[in-house]
Amino acid sequence: MAVTGTLTAAVSATTQLTATATFYNESNEDVSATAEWDTDAPLIATVDALGEVTGVSAGTANITAMYRGVTDTVEVTITA
Repeated sequence: MAVTGTLTAAVSATTQLTATATFYNESNEDVSATAEWDTDAPLIATVDALGEVTGVSAGTANITAMYRGVTDTVEVTITA
C-alpha cells in the first residue's frame, strides 16, 4: 500500500491523494475509493472518503489510508 499525491495545499484549497495497493501477484490497483481515510489533525486538514484533502489552517497533518488492514501515512503541509 502506498499513498501518493501532492503533499502541500493552501488553506481552503484541495489536493488529491491516491492509495495504491500491491497484491500478492505484484499487480497494483488504485484503491482510493474503497480505502478508509483519516487525518490526525482535522483542524489543519480534512480528508474525504475518496482521499481529497482540504486545507483548514496552516500546519501539518498526517493522512492515513487503510485498505484490507494495511495502512500507509503521509504528511501533508497546509500553507496560509
